[in-house]
Amino acid sequence: LVLSFCACKSKKKNSVSGADVKQYVKLGQIPESDYKLGDNVDKALEKMKSEYKPADLDGHSDEEEAQAELPVFENGEYTEIMCGDFQYYYNTEKKESGICAIVSFSKAFGFESDTVSVEVINGLKSRGIDAELKKGTLNDYYFLSFGSDECEYITYSANGNTAVFVFVESRLSAAAVYVNEL
Repeated sequence: LVLSFCACKSKKKNSVSGADVKQYVKLGQIPESDYKLGDNVDKALEKMKSEYKPADLDGHSDEEEAQAELPVFENGEYTEIMCGDFQYYYNTEKKESGICAIVSFSKAFGFESDTVSVEVINGLKSRGIDAELKKGTLNDYYFLSFGSDECEYITYSANGNTAVFVFVESRLSAAAVYVNEL
């Protein structure tokens, strides 16, 4: 569904199993990510840039790799940072508020991408979350910019943050955590 054009090294191992979704949403974090909501954008960007290595430049010279830049796109109200399996967003005019959304196209909250919706629902229910699929479109969220407009999703909110699990054709396509209001 989504092609990722860069790789940012992550010190976290993507081995979260049975993640405490409630706690991570309260903290504003996807456990597999090195960053959380509210993190200082400039510091996060500096760290991401120091670890950035474009996937399509593998085998090229160190000089070519050093000249490559981390993909950062200003899309109206929000700026998007593409970093490996994650995309990070901040409000362009309120940069000092920090990262306001984190989207994973890989493993998130202990769930692998392409996990069928029934497994995610059962997993969330076993963690005490009332999980119900709702129909929607990707346009319901400013940070979802891939594929089909039709989707189903599950949301869970806590402490001013919301997690959303997005399913296209009944398979987990993305998971995100975002600040409800800036």
